[in-house]
Amino acid sequence: MTALQIGESTLQVNIVVSTLSEVEHLQRARKNCKCIACTSLAKTSDLIVLSVLYGLPLPPSQVERLALLDKRLGTGSISVLIDHADQLNALRRFRDLAGFGAGIFVKIDIRYHRAGLPVHSAKTAHVLRSILEHKEYGTSHELLGFYSHAGHSYGGGSGKAAMELLVQEIEGLSCAADVAVSVAREVCNEGGLQTRFVLSVGATPTATSVENLLHENPSPEIHNQMVNLSNAIMNANAGHSVELHAGIYPVLDLQQLATKASPSAQSHGVPLSLTYFDIALTILAEVVSLYSFRDPLEALIAAGTVVLGREPCQSYSGWGVVSA
Repeated sequence: MTALQIGESTLQVNIVVSTLSEVEHLQRARKNCKCIACTSLAKTSDLIVLSVLYGLPLPPSQVERLALLDKRLGTGSISVLIDHADQLNALRRFRDLAGFGAGIFVKIDIRYHRAGLPVHSAKTAHVLRSILEHKEYGTSHELLGFYSHAGHSYGGGSGKAAMELLVQEIEGLSCAADVAVSVAREVCNEGGLQTRFVLSVGATPTATSVENLLHENPSPEIHNQMVNLSNAIMNANAGHSVELHAGIYPVLDLQQLATKASPSAQSHGVPLSLTYFDIALTILAEVVSLYSFRDPLEALIAAGTVVLGREPCQSYSGWGVVSA
């Protein structure tokens, strides 16, 4: 699936992973995969840039494993998330093991409250100052940009709602990047001053909501939000670089369907909403037991949250829908 998304003519590959097993699989695929779909992965050594972002604030226990993967993938291929100044201590060991430093994305919390720093806080400024003032800045690490994940966008129910949250992500990271520029001006000499950062935004609903910008005949409400989103992207790109990331979007599921964040097609310039017919995958699970005496009837199946997903959505109760 990664290979299909990369394509055959991509000159820059940016991948976000949530587990190191994914990076190990990527490394093996580059080396061993012979199928047509994965030829692009096998050729990534010839690409201008291969960048893998470990999408979890850096755990010290994983530094050795991460450094080994960086050596195998190539110099400077690995970037990490930081949301606490103490995490910088692990980057020195990473540099010693890998032989080169890691890129840093500062994780910003855009009202999801799972991980990250609030945009407007002394703590955020402190972490940025700790990064830029560090005596080994430039050798053990380098600040590349800022990262957010609007996981709460799965609770939305319209393209407008998803676009509103995407605007919040972009504007929030823009503010954080501007703080970094101010701190950099204080601690760096002019020759080493960095003023442009990557603003990596998105969860599947917010990232795919940009497709609504193709709407040729929007309602006034949608049109206003389209203008707000376009302006947010344009303003952010004036000083920094907006990057959209999304995780599970290639595998459409019921949860994504419920957000109504993205149209599936265009008909005479009007986006068409996604439907159950756009979902290609279903799960075949073994029924372990039936409880007919319960109201409503319940069944125990040999499939848990890893299979069905761990986050409910508003279009149905429970964790899935029984197919006919």
